[in-house]
Amino acid sequence: METKRPVVLNGIAVVATRPDLIDRVIHVDLPTIPADARRDDADTHAGLERDQPKVFAGLLDLFSAALAILPTVKLTQKQRMADYERLGEAVARALGFAPGEFQQQYAELVRAGIDRALESNAVAQALDKYLVERVLPINWQGTAGQLYDLLNTHSIPDRSSWPRSPKGLSDQLRRIAPAYRAKGIDITHLGHSREGARWRIAQTRSQTNPATPPGIEGGTRYGAHRE
Repeated sequence: METKRPVVLNGIAVVATRPDLIDRVIHVDLPTIPADARRDDADTHAGLERDQPKVFAGLLDLFSAALAILPTVKLTQKQRMADYERLGEAVARALGFAPGEFQQQYAELVRAGIDRALESNAVAQALDKYLVERVLPINWQGTAGQLYDLLNTHSIPDRSSWPRSPKGLSDQLRRIAPAYRAKGIDITHLGHSREGARWRIAQTRSQTNPATPPGIEGGTRYGAHRE
């Protein structure tokens, strides 16, 4: 059974919004085609028939060169799609790009996709506002009820999807945790106590790490106290 099949999703708005999906997605913003450059189906097929041999030969040459380089590609840090990242790095080097350039651009695309998806999440909006008041390093621990009360004090544009209870907040935290982990913030469920579900929100990367999420990098301070 072949299980590794790429899927292409197309849309005007952000298509991938679930945090467990967005770190497996590459967002590509396509340019607008001006009216004088549009082609009908017949022209497109004619061009494909004309150029297909050269394109196919070029792809085979590139693939061969990438496979020769692939055994030498060693990545110390890997994104979620590690095999794709390693092969992409080999292809980029075969095309003449410097080592690490593909990996850096790939990481930036993943972070951009995460930021896009979290922009539409009410809990993420409130959590970002709360975190921006904290002092580095972030290390908050408490119950879902305590966090619910803290986040409720922050205004967000749309509260239609705001959780109605601490339990609902816990469900949302589980959904957004993978996205925040990619941004350098670890959201961990610590189990239950008499007061309710306990959570920890902690920074996992240094302020100088290039993979640090926007808002942490560049000297932004996150508040003065820890609960």
